[in-house]
Amino acid sequence: MESIDIDDVSLVVNYDMPVTMDNKPDFETYLHRIGRCGRFGKLGYTFNLISSDQDFNTMKAIEEYFHHPIDEITIEAIGNLEPDQT
Repeated sequence: MESIDIDDVSLVVNYDMPVTMDNKPDFETYLHRIGRCGRFGKLGYTFNLISSDQDFNTMKAIEEYFHHPIDEITIEAIGNLEPDQT
């Protein structure tokens, strides 16, 4: 897979959860996407827009696969996120 490499990405938005051709969670693609932000000691955020039960189940499978929780955040709580100070 070819991609561009941008040093200063602080936000990634997954408009859809990555799945394989047979609708199974695509763990490698998810990791590649979120690995684009917050690199080199900088702060970064990834948001997953969950709009269906399938998206939710994919997100839960990704949590389990990587043994790392994905926190839910509400619109009201976005203002409480820490800004990058670099």
